[in-house]
Amino acid sequence: MNFLKTTVLGGLFILLPIMLLWMGLREIGGLLATMAAPIADILVDFFPQDYFENLTAPGVVAFFLIVGASFALGLAARSKWLRTVGRSIERSILYKVPMYRMLKIISSALIDTDTSDVDPALLMDGSGGGDPCYV
Repeated sequence: MNFLKTTVLGGLFILLPIMLLWMGLREIGGLLATMAAPIADILVDFFPQDYFENLTAPGVVAFFLIVGASFALGLAARSKWLRTVGRSIERSILYKVPMYRMLKIISSALIDTDTSDVDPALLMDGSGGGDPCYV
């Protein structure tokens, strides 16, 4: 009986993460397909009518569409003119949004910890526990 129990539990410890990974990947694929729909609507005009009708893996196509669009936008963002426009929009609009400046400082501190003015800290409470914070 012990052999049966340990074998089933051991198999469950292998099967459960695989099932969770599969379900997560299916959900991410659906989200990618939803995100890529506007990009695909633009690209449909450049391809024949039935080109995208019988896709077997729309999640993979959606992934490549999003990566391609991100690459194109990243190339555009490297231009000096667009960086200037982006900074002026940030100063005139986004800095007026409450908490934007704080979130920008914290997110930049997480990316580049060497040149950051923000340090991680632990706020201790009376019962011996603590909460992470940034100083």
